[in-house]
Amino acid sequence: MELVVDPCAASDDRDGDTAELARAARSGNTNRLVLLYERLLPALYAWASVRIPRSEMTPDDFVQEVWLRAIRNLHTDAATDHPFRAWVFGIAKNTLLEILRHRSSHRVKEERSGPSAIARVVPDSTTSVAAKLARDETMQRLLEFAHSLDRVDRDMFVHCALEGRSCTEVARQLGLTPEGAIKRWQRQRSRLRELGWLQKLLLEVA
Repeated sequence: MELVVDPCAASDDRDGDTAELARAARSGNTNRLVLLYERLLPALYAWASVRIPRSEMTPDDFVQEVWLRAIRNLHTDAATDHPFRAWVFGIAKNTLLEILRHRSSHRVKEERSGPSAIARVVPDSTTSVAAKLARDETMQRLLEFAHSLDRVDRDMFVHCALEGRSCTEVARQLGLTPEGAIKRWQRQRSRLRELGWLQKLLLEVA
């Protein structure tokens, strides 16, 4: 019987670096908070672009909303008891469910503290990064790649490449066998490795 090893099972250096940045950010290190934001932003922006109906909220507004909620809850038990990346994407999923449930972005906008609140937690030099990503050629090619996939492979891409979840965990959610999910991701990861322009956004596939 062929032994299939889950390529997503072990945390990589990127996850370790993210955890270190999160610990420093919680201690009040603003510079580390900015680096944490910049590290997670491309994957979070791509996630929003694939998942959110265009009529509901723009990806850059969504990313800022998710980040504000993360900042407000940075010192909670939930934030410290889970890997930071997984915790932030959990916030993203809850925010998306809220948007879809109400079929309107009004409630989300009312809960926001406005641009001044964003400026207090993320300097001006980075508040514009999300907007720049909308015009970034690499991001556009990434989104074209994601939308070219069939539904199952697109879900694998979102969960494994962007959220950093294990293939075996994703298999249960998608109704696949663990071996089937792992082989799907291995094939997709091989394709991603061949696309050098993706590396600056998706280090998890390296």
